[in-house]
Amino acid sequence: MDYNFRFDEYDEPLAKFSMGHEVFGRWLTEELGENDHKIKHLLDLIGKIQSHEINRQTIKGAEFDLCIEGDEIEITSRNLALNEDEEPPENTSFYENESTGGCGLEDFKLALLAWQEFVLEGSH
Repeated sequence: MDYNFRFDEYDEPLAKFSMGHEVFGRWLTEELGENDHKIKHLLDLIGKIQSHEINRQTIKGAEFDLCIEGDEIEITSRNLALNEDEEPPENTSFYENESTGGCGLEDFKLALLAWQEFVLEGSH
């Protein structure tokens, strides 16, 4: 899972992830942004899961739901759930990589720590 962070033309942090993991970039950008409180809370939850204090946690956001279960992370767009009964036009299919994705907990934690460092450095 490759990613890079930059600031957009409005000086807002922007996360871009490699193909197949695009939803993680959208989630970091749209759900967490520069909110250090949310980042620290999520890192605390990850610590509790890694120490087996809790087994599963779902965080419902404005646009995305994040589910941590064991050593797996899954992010799902709330809009995808609304549209999953729709059929795509003939000879086409939905591109879901910007709407849903998963990865290992450790990979996610490393990306989250990198995001935290990036936004903290950018706010100075």
